[in-house]
Amino acid sequence: MSNLAENAVYAKVRTRFGNRIDSNLFVQLSQSGSVLSAVEILKQTKYKNVLTLYKESVWHRGSLERLLKNHSFLDIESLCNYEKSLGKDLFYIVMLEYEINEILFFTRLLLAGKSENYGLYVSFELNRFTDIDLVALSRVKTVNELREFLRPTRYKKYVNEFLKNDSIDISALELALDKAYYTKSVEKIKKAFSGDVKKELLYIFSFKAEYLDLCFIYRMLKFYPDDLKTMRFSTTGVLAELKEDEQKALFFAETKEEFESILKTTAYGKNQESYASVPNLLENAYKKFVKRLIKNIHFSSSSAVVLLSYILYLGAEAEDLTHVIEGLRYSLDQNEILNMLTIYNAERSKQNG
Repeated sequence: MSNLAENAVYAKVRTRFGNRIDSNLFVQLSQSGSVLSAVEILKQTKYKNVLTLYKESVWHRGSLERLLKNHSFLDIESLCNYEKSLGKDLFYIVMLEYEINEILFFTRLLLAGKSENYGLYVSFELNRFTDIDLVALSRVKTVNELREFLRPTRYKKYVNEFLKNDSIDISALELALDKAYYTKSVEKIKKAFSGDVKKELLYIFSFKAEYLDLCFIYRMLKFYPDDLKTMRFSTTGVLAELKEDEQKALFFAETKEEFESILKTTAYGKNQESYASVPNLLENAYKKFVKRLIKNIHFSSSSAVVLLSYILYLGAEAEDLTHVIEGLRYSLDQNEILNMLTIYNAERSKQNG
């Protein structure tokens, strides 16, 4: 890529990053009192256009999160399309996530007997970029039809065993598709990039997969230990901070206490208080990860690193907005909501040194 194109990518990403939902806006959202009030605040931000396209009734059906994510997908698409030599590989990763989100969203509607409603939510703009036809997906009526729909896609081998009967284990299906997403994305990064750029891209992408794996294993040990034996192999197995032997020990821990003891000996326990709980260790690691993304956006000399860091940052922003929406929906107080927000707490700790 030419220096001119590199500089243009830096400028565009950093300008859009300046329009992010920052800690002050998260405070306003958390004290807004209701989902509708939060939406009114968001209408004054970069999300204005997407929020004016749908009626309020859609927001109450739990789809506000999808609308915000769709905005982010289109934001990323325009950046990737601007510099095709860079964007085509990273946009492949973005569209994998989008397609998987749509498959899961449709499947939940199908299981609820409301698959006909999917047509209300299809983004025709994003459908132009997918390898699966979302409009055709909206016409699927049964699990058998869904299996046939997915047969010619790259997801076939990941979903076949979960679509054999009329009933679907949606949690197992989600884990299988997550594994497909992270596995295929890591393969793409390894193939498309080299040197220090590949090293940083692999780290920032792989960390999220590793973090989610650890959250899943700990949650299963804490609440569903008997089910973990059959679900351990649904994890992605991607490495970032962990060594291979550490990951294996954590994945095969028999109790949450054993898991905690092992985790504290890894990079996740480094420079942490000895009494820190597993949730604290994982939250602190994820907060550190978000700070790394922000640093990359501001200072990396690689446009690929800047762009992927921005993509992953938008994912964290969408997660935090989801927490705010759910917190307001269930009438949590402001402090409870703010404590759940990675970006708010990462920015606040940075301000406090």
